Amino acid sequence: MRKLLLAGVTLVALGVIGPAEAADLPAEPVYKGGPLIVPVYDWTGFYLGISGGYSRGNAANTYAITGFAPVAGSTHMDGGVFGGQAGFNWQPNRNFVVGLEVDLQGTWQNGTDNPPAVTTTTCIGAPPLCSVTTNVVGVDQKLRWFGTARGRVGFLPFDHVMLYVTGGAAFGEIESNPTVTNTAALTFNGVPFGAPVIQIASGTAINTHGGWTVGGGSEWVLSGPWTAKLEYLFVDLGTVTNTLVGGGAVPTVVAGSHVRDNIVRIGLNYRFGGPVTASY
Repeated sequence: MRKLLLAGVTLVALGVIGPAEAADLPAEPVYKGGPLIVPVYDWTGFYLGISGGYSRGNAANTYAITGFAPVAGSTHMDGGVFGGQAGFNWQPNRNFVVGLEVDLQGTWQNGTDNPPAVTTTTCIGAPPLCSVTTNVVGVDQKLRWFGTARGRVGFLPFDHVMLYVTGGAAFGEIESNPTVTNTAALTFNGVPFGAPVIQIASGTAINTHGGWTVGGGSEWVLSGPWTAKLEYLFVDLGTVTNTLVGGGAVPTVVAGSHVRDNIVRIGLNYRFGGPVTASY
């Protein structure tokens, strides 16, 4: 009888203690490790690429003509561009990329400026005998090539897409081919008198000049280390000055050209070294 009573008390105690200990246990297992790490695309590394597009350039020209009033004009130098680029990206965290890029582009940009003619008239007597001198300036201009050295700062809305701004130094080569046509004619009482005398002077000048550039674009991952980009750049190469020394009746002309360019291009880059993905 005493053995049965002891067994019953033991079973009751186990029934009470068991549920109480279970109530102290968490309902779900608790993860107590470090933060969860998610791999993302890593933009860090050196890269090489090619690019091409179209450019709308402009040269704002002024012409100082010895003995005559100055004139102004402009040359629209539009055409295609093609070349290559190299650079380095560093991604400090999953949201930003900073880097440096240099590029060199050949161009097919050219145009012609034909500013207004300048004329002087000198008369004597009555009815008047007049000497009429007219100078016509024309210039063909080309942007033969240009290059840039720029910094880039990019923002990553997604790990495979970068939006960036860029800016830095620019340099390029401008070819100018001016021509000055001098025409001297006589009039008597307003009527042409005799044949006019025409003299022409021409030349070629090639200038390499530096300036600055600013722009922006987007770059996105195609596959692995391959990326593509769409970019806009504004380039200001400053003012180049050339002197065409005339001969005979042709005056000397000093021409100043302020060259600017608007470039839209697409590109393809390949990144060397480093993992394709990283953890931040």
